[in-house]
Amino acid sequence: MDEPTYRVWRLFMSGSAHGFTVGRHNVYQSLLIKPGPNGESGLPLTRADLYLPRGGRLLLRSEG
Repeated sequence: MDEPTYRVWRLFMSGSAHGFTVGRHNVYQSLLIKPGPNGESGLPLTRADLYLPRGGRLLLRSEG
């Protein structure tokens, strides 16, 4: 990598870090999947659904 490219990259990374620190930048993520024949994905609908219940066995929504 040549010096001008390196300097621009450092400036970009520094600006990005500052933007995240002060709350001006955000990251939005999407998970796209191909649904099954009945429209099911097999994935939990929320993050809370990823954690085990107190009983210790993870139930899928279809087992509900």
